[in-house]
Amino acid sequence: MSAPISLIARSRTPYLFASALTLQWTALGSSYYLARQSSLVYQARQTGRDAWSLDARQKERASGTGGTVAGMVGGAIRGSIGNVAAGAVVLGSIGWGAQRVVGRWWDRRIALDSSGASEESASNPANKVATVTSDHGDVVQRMSKSRFNPMRRLSDEEYAGMLKEKLLKVEAELALVDDDITKLVSEKQRNVTAQE
Repeated sequence: MSAPISLIARSRTPYLFASALTLQWTALGSSYYLARQSSLVYQARQTGRDAWSLDARQKERASGTGGTVAGMVGGAIRGSIGNVAAGAVVLGSIGWGAQRVVGRWWDRRIALDSSGASEESASNPANKVATVTSDHGDVVQRMSKSRFNPMRRLSDEEYAGMLKEKLLKVEAELALVDDDITKLVSEKQRNVTAQE
């Protein structure tokens, strides 16, 4: 992260350089995402499934396509046809390879979770990783079941218990405030009687 900042700071026109860098990365990211999503939707329509249930090879192909298009856009921004070809090859390979690594990692996690190798996560419901099925379910539901999510779903009894604890704390604070008011009123009455 320090390299781009130092490049911008050393430039003679830092605002112009930062603006150009922002536009370039916006173009790269947008073209990658658009091409990848378009490829996923196209492949899903070809197979008659939704984009979440595509297999690893189809996702790798989509990420490679996205990287290739992003590399072509990046090369076109830089100018020559050599940059377009090199960008397409390099970013296409990076997109494909990154998706392949993530896919293998994810498949390994699913295999470990489904085989019961992780007894600790199986015994603690808060640490369970979302089980991926063929239809993958709702994205929000999968994210809420992830062990990386700092929040967890509460049952009605747990929520009622939390509310009772908070109500008890508020009642205790009110009792303390009532005691303070009683002390102040008695002090005021003592001061009034002492002045008479």
